[in-house]
Amino acid sequence: MVTEIAPAMHHRLLDRLASDRSGWSRADRVGALRDLERLRSWLTAQEAALLADCHREADDVSSGARDLAQLCQQTGKVGYGDAKRRARRAHQLPHLQATERALASGRLGSAQADELCGLAERLEPEKRHVLAEHEVGLVAELAEMTPTQARKRLARFDQDLQDDDGTSRHERQRARNSHRERKHGDGTSTFFTHLDPVAASQI
Repeated sequence: MVTEIAPAMHHRLLDRLASDRSGWSRADRVGALRDLERLRSWLTAQEAALLADCHREADDVSSGARDLAQLCQQTGKVGYGDAKRRARRAHQLPHLQATERALASGRLGSAQADELCGLAERLEPEKRHVLAEHEVGLVAELAEMTPTQARKRLARFDQDLQDDDGTSRHERQRARNSHRERKHGDGTSTFFTHLDPVAASQI
């Protein structure tokens, strides 16, 4: 759980931003932008921890909100999509300790952490232990990636999990076979069929 006091570097950054920046060099400005990203990640981790506290103590329901997402909308005046992301972090980060630590330390960006939280939310319960086993390595990879690259990397990880379920590719394709009929007012029908390669070859 994230409970640490804000690192001294964040206090120094805030002092610098409040000072006269007219004499800053390009290196000063670029360095401050990097430090701002670390601060943003730290704040995201703190917000998620606080929201998790709110959920545990039922502050969301007690305050008249339907859930954490609606509480975020009420307190932050943010859109529903942003509120859902914040609530997802609060629900998932306590179970993703390597992700939470990397976010709080500024090593992992908020967007990359959101991708990991999204994957954790989508996974079936019996497969979450696999994510836990690979989390440290994934965090290290995602820390060097853009959000788009992180999404693609986690999509491959998710696909590998789906493929490694003890069934063959053909069995998975056959399980998705479907056939449905749409009747029209003039008495005719339109059929929609999805077949695996073997079944399709026999028609």
